[in-house]
Amino acid sequence: MFLSNKTPSEALDSIKFSLPQETIHITTVRRCFLIFCNIVLDYYENQMNYILLENEVEIDESHLFREKKSSAPHRHYKLSSVWIFGAKQRNSSKFFIIALKNRKEETLIPLIRKHIKIGATIYSDSFSVYVNNKTKQSKLQRYFSSLNLS
Repeated sequence: MFLSNKTPSEALDSIKFSLPQETIHITTVRRCFLIFCNIVLDYYENQMNYILLENEVEIDESHLFREKKSSAPHRHYKLSSVWIFGAKQRNSSKFFIIALKNRKEETLIPLIRKHIKIGATIYSDSFSVYVNNKTKQSKLQRYFSSLNLS
């Protein structure tokens, strides 16, 4: 049910239909969904440690947040938000996505160095972390060439 993108309530209805004499509480189904979600997340995070993209790679970052609705426009609500950084190898299904607290150079460059093979062609949106917008020179090329490969 989890993999079929069903809600816990829909899963409970299906279980009740299949096993009418059994009594299963919605809390039990939610707990099972949460356990399965944690297993999938752990597996994904472990796999991300070993991803190495090569050849042509596209990188980008995005800001995700949850908006809190308010009828009073003068009230300021602290929004929960997270930065997402991702990269995808062109002509392949290999990719990675990592949640971050910020998108500073000190945060993004180590991830790029860890997950993208030296010599790969990187396509980006010319964000100031990747490109010096005054001189139009790649900062990533400088970081990759500063590695001592002897």
